[in-house]
Amino acid sequence: MKRSFLKCMALITLIFAFDSMSNAQSKVPFFQCDSVVVTCEAAIGTDPVIAIFNVAGIAAQANNANWSAPAANARHGITAAANDQFNRNNLGQVFGICYKPTGEIFVSSTKVFSNTTWGSNPAINQKPTPTGSVPNSGSIYRIDATSIVEFAELPNQGQGLGNLCYDALHDLIFVSNFYDGLIYIVNGTTGVYTSFNPNFDGFSGTTTATYPAFAPLGQRPWGIATFGTTVNNVVLYYSRWSADQGNTTTGKNNEIWSVNLSATGAPTGVETLVHTMPFLTGYNYSNPVADIEISRGGTRMLLAERSMYGSSSQAHQSRLIELTRSTATATLWSSQPITKFKLGGFSGVNCTGGADYGQFDLTVPNGAAPRACDSSVWGMSDYMVGLTNFGPAYGLQILPPTGGDLLVSKVIDLNNVPGTQDKTRLGDVDYFRCLDCVTPTDACSLFAPAPVDSVCCRASLVATQTTGIPQVTSVGYSVSGGVVQGFTASCIIANPTTYTGTSTGTVTFTGACNNLQFINAALNSTNATGNVTVTWTVNFANGTSCSYQSIVKNCPHPVLRCDSFAIKQCVCTGSALSYIDINVFNQMLPNSPICSLKIEKFDAAFMLQTGFWATGAVLVPPGTPFASPWTTVPSSGPSLNINTGSNVEPQLYFSGAFTGSITITVYHCNGDSCVRSWKPKIIDINNPTYADATLVQVKPAYPKNYVVSFKLKPDNRSDLLSLVAKYFTIGISDAGSSAVKPEIVAVTGSQMYKERDINSVSLPLGKASYGRENALFELSKDFSLADTSQYVHVVFGGSLPKQIQNTFYEENGGIIATNTIKLDSLLTGLVDPTKVATPAVMLVSASPNPSKDGFNLKILINEVSLIQLDVFDVSGKLVDSQNQGTLLPGQHSIDISTANLPNGTYLVKVGSAIDNAFSSIKMVVVH
Repeated sequence: MKRSFLKCMALITLIFAFDSMSNAQSKVPFFQCDSVVVTCEAAIGTDPVIAIFNVAGIAAQANNANWSAPAANARHGITAAANDQFNRNNLGQVFGICYKPTGEIFVSSTKVFSNTTWGSNPAINQKPTPTGSVPNSGSIYRIDATSIVEFAELPNQGQGLGNLCYDALHDLIFVSNFYDGLIYIVNGTTGVYTSFNPNFDGFSGTTTATYPAFAPLGQRPWGIATFGTTVNNVVLYYSRWSADQGNTTTGKNNEIWSVNLSATGAPTGVETLVHTMPFLTGYNYSNPVADIEISRGGTRMLLAERSMYGSSSQAHQSRLIELTRSTATATLWSSQPITKFKLGGFSGVNCTGGADYGQFDLTVPNGAAPRACDSSVWGMSDYMVGLTNFGPAYGLQILPPTGGDLLVSKVIDLNNVPGTQDKTRLGDVDYFRCLDCVTPTDACSLFAPAPVDSVCCRASLVATQTTGIPQVTSVGYSVSGGVVQGFTASCIIANPTTYTGTSTGTVTFTGACNNLQFINAALNSTNATGNVTVTWTVNFANGTSCSYQSIVKNCPHPVLRCDSFAIKQCVCTGSALSYIDINVFNQMLPNSPICSLKIEKFDAAFMLQTGFWATGAVLVPPGTPFASPWTTVPSSGPSLNINTGSNVEPQLYFSGAFTGSITITVYHCNGDSCVRSWKPKIIDINNPTYADATLVQVKPAYPKNYVVSFKLKPDNRSDLLSLVAKYFTIGISDAGSSAVKPEIVAVTGSQMYKERDINSVSLPLGKASYGRENALFELSKDFSLADTSQYVHVVFGGSLPKQIQNTFYEENGGIIATNTIKLDSLLTGLVDPTKVATPAVMLVSASPNPSKDGFNLKILINEVSLIQLDVFDVSGKLVDSQNQGTLLPGQHSIDISTANLPNGTYLVKVGSAIDNAFSSIKMVVVH
């Protein structure tokens, strides 16, 4: 590496000059508007480690060409004595930068450069070294127009400090310390400090490191920033260093965290994970964030990574990433596209850990017009190649706020000698934000999410006014729970075909969009619940970015799995026909009903057999008989219409032995089909190696069972004709005096034996469930209480209850009718709707089952209840517990996430936590 780079002061334009180290007067204006402060490594003691220079006029510089202002600009006009003030002998190696608007600069000692040295000039007003510390390794230096002093000396054993930021509202400096993993809070006037221990999701109380090791990974903060508008709403942001190029097996992501500050500036409340840094493309790690900067308006955040191998600097694997939020007080930060800001050559991941927003408008030459606040982005970059007059360069890359690469960037080689390799030797950068800037009009109120379209699964962003929308260059999107299938907008979209099937990306408008009125996204859900969240980021031509969120519930989603098949063979004895039972469960997502089936029988030579099946085969539900041969069922007329979550069960009868195989084809209404072939395994049961198996008669669980049949009796009262039932329950209200308590042990519905009651009005049962004392029936279509129904059968075990209570519910779970029935008198029929139902929590339905990502329960509550849900694995271990709180009477829906549960069978219990009235169901998880 050439020493010429280390003259990073060669860039300085009229900044520092001192007559002596302590009390000389400034010969030139100090730290002017349009000034930039940078840090760099020095190989020898007399070389400078910071530079401050004026960038006025850079807007007129050509893009992708090293900016070398003319000699009249006095870029090299500082004295040798001035150079000496900021050299390694005085300051050691420094990295982090912050400043006060009053004109004081603060820099912090570092070990991240290869030449680790600490400031040793006794002429600088040095603070007492904390006990056990390495002198000056924890130094913070203050530089103003008249002096350089050691402002504070923090505990440190040679690991150095991370970065620092200034909170003007509290006059505090926040500093990250690599020695103990703490964040120090330094008074900006006196230098007196306290400390704060980041509690990274439970990692607190770190053990201080032993030289030369840093604080442990995962307990190590680095980049740091604050933002607030009053002393009561300041938030401290800090990065968590969990992985780097030398620590790639941790499996951890680097992160950004935050904590609120009190009115006095002390961290208070719960720390929050703000953003998880994604891994580098093609790798299982990323490098730590060394610098965090927030825009003046508080809606944009820069995260500058630095390539590290443990405590040593590397290069070419660090990004400059931007987050945005809708307002200065919003808590949700959304990531801009990872490649928005490409620093340096190749893939644009050459950030050296320093970045800042500058209010220098690159589109206005020489700042002739009022500047827009934060209208440029400044990043320290390695290996800026392809320059038109030199290359490569190492230094500053200045980009427009809309992003880009070197082709749209201004470039400054720090030593003004492009071609010298100064890799890993660049540090941080801070731009002095002048007050003469114009805050762009708040454009975030100009758009809002439109009401979502769940049927078509579409989310839209629409303008809140018809005119005056600023130019929009692009709209970023991030989808949770789904993918984008395409866009429509009121402006021309570039490359629309590239968006299909993506969850993140950017919709770019050709030539920017004037007066954007809407943008629509067609979506597909990728989870069982069908809930999709779309985060939009609108990027305006003036650099402003605004974020919005649309949530689409119950969105149709793509096929997760084909139908499931359960095939059983019954070889019957005597004169009874044998049969094969084929249970097909519709798992298609989004819901596409099963329209028809085709069942083909092949002999052992794979020849189609058309006359194999005996007559009398049935399809249950609905119990329809079909004659042999079985081909497509039904062959004409209405479809089977078996929806997702329901099953269809053909029973095919035959005589003699079964040989060969069958093929079942399931046709869905959307055109999809699923195919399954089956043939039984032939086992010689006379072979002595197979053990005999038999049934052993035991004492029955119930001495006697009672089957009671019910049907709804019509009631022509005018006040009931408009009522429509969706559910009804049957419960034991009087067990009677029998020594054996009655229980409900089974239920069946008319769908099992439709052919026996074909002339009656159908009571189509969707689902049925029962507990020990209650049974619930869900109707698959509306049923008027004025109609007559088919039979419903309830099996009571042990004894016959003396009295039962039946209750009818409308769609939302409201009770519309109830009655008690004395079973010994065999009374049935409609009930008086003024009576109150027995308090109970009933499980209505549970789907999908098997579950992949989520499981939904629907329950009916008859009175105000405190509801508890518990999930147990097969060993009885509680794996999930949810207190749903107090719920009002009616129907309620509860979602369970199964994405993180291992495959297997679970027991789900839901009910009242007060009176211990629980219902339970088995849940199967299959990923």
